[in-house]
Amino acid sequence: MKKTLNIILLLSFVATMLAPVTGVHLHKMTSSIFLIMSLVHTLVYWKKMNARR
Repeated sequence: MKKTLNIILLLSFVATMLAPVTGVHLHKMTSSIFLIMSLVHTLVYWKKMNARR
């Protein structure tokens, strides 16, 4: 599950950065997906994070 989450996060980041190529509509959609996946990623890895990280 974590590997799939990381892959989706990476793909949505790359698609977000390709805004000049893909267009505004796809950029808005992938940036929303990236935001949601970043929140999910933070929740999944919450226990591994501590005060030092």
